[in-house]
Amino acid sequence: MSVVSAIKFIDPSAIYVVMYGDSRRSFYFTLEEELKEKFPEVQFIQMASSLENDSSAITEDILPHFLQSRREVGIIVATDTLVGPALWDLCFTNSSGSCNSSLDTDGVFVSANRRYYDRSFISGIVVFRRNESSLRLLEGKLNSLPEEYSGPCVDQVIDSGDWERIPCVTTLRRGRYHETFHDHITPELVHSGNSPLHRLIRTVLYDSPEETTPRKLDQPAIPNDVHMIWFGKREFHFIHYLSFKSVLTVVNPRRVFIHGDVEPFGVYWDRVKPDHRVVFVPTKQPTEVMGVNFTDVPMEHKADVARLEILRQYGGLYSDFDVFWVRPIDHLRYYDADVIASYDMAPHCIDFPNIIQIGVFLARKGSEFLKLWYEGYRNYDLYRGHWAAISMCYPYKIYERRPERVLIDNHLQV
Repeated sequence: MSVVSAIKFIDPSAIYVVMYGDSRRSFYFTLEEELKEKFPEVQFIQMASSLENDSSAITEDILPHFLQSRREVGIIVATDTLVGPALWDLCFTNSSGSCNSSLDTDGVFVSANRRYYDRSFISGIVVFRRNESSLRLLEGKLNSLPEEYSGPCVDQVIDSGDWERIPCVTTLRRGRYHETFHDHITPELVHSGNSPLHRLIRTVLYDSPEETTPRKLDQPAIPNDVHMIWFGKREFHFIHYLSFKSVLTVVNPRRVFIHGDVEPFGVYWDRVKPDHRVVFVPTKQPTEVMGVNFTDVPMEHKADVARLEILRQYGGLYSDFDVFWVRPIDHLRYYDADVIASYDMAPHCIDFPNIIQIGVFLARKGSEFLKLWYEGYRNYDLYRGHWAAISMCYPYKIYERRPERVLIDNHLQV
């Protein structure tokens, strides 16, 4: 967020992101890849040094790159800092006490990464110029950082007021929002809430300060059809019968489509098959997905892919055969959302704030969210040993980027 807020509100001519250690720590933390995708002009500086204080952080890493850029003004924004639209309303003061509220924005923005945040090196914003002091510091002839201007950011934001008047705020470690956001701010935490900080973060992430929750419509957006998958030659057991009867009785759909390569058999199948709402749809198992060979992939993974294809084509509710329905969900079909889902309680996807349940969800026909989810399987081979990576973890990443198209209702499955 620090980088994106600086791009949006400082609009620098060049931007460098200083990275320390391994930035690809997990499937969730993909800072470098996401920034490169959205802002290809960003340049990354990979560092491996172990820093001991603020001055060495500036002297050894940032200042040399600033001087090599041959620009006149350098701006450092720490990763605990969010830049606001009123940044240039700050009174940046130098050592003599003079004030400058109109600094040249044609400078280099340098963001220190998580290393600074962990070590509490740099907080807020520091602005410095190309001059004799900075050159002497680089040569080791000065013992302290000669800030030309220093503009401390507020560490508390009022509960009401105009978010457009926020110059910058340190958000991760200090201030009244520490108890709300803890050590890590994730997009999900700001999808709702009307404080100035919530509205500022939504503007940075989604280009709008408004809440991202999908609205309810007067007419249903999702058809009252249920889709289920049955791959392989198997007997229809009592547990399947219970699940299926709960769909017919509680959900009470217009039709129930069973998509499979072989029709179920057994006495319990014979009991439900005569219902006029039940339709068996011959469906081949996926053999290739986004260029990835799925011939030898486990049956469960093939079913994961098939449900995305089916619901995107037809729309409706998907339900696994181990789900027992106890309440109607007709009201959910009226939300203007691509997907309506719940979180899963399974211990998958370490570092993810949450994961998406793939056993039960609703989707509208032509869902863009399901298209993006399906396209994620192009990376299936990267996580072949981790079955939940694309099926449950990846859709959460999409949800963070497109929250206005997703309704999370954790009563959907418990």
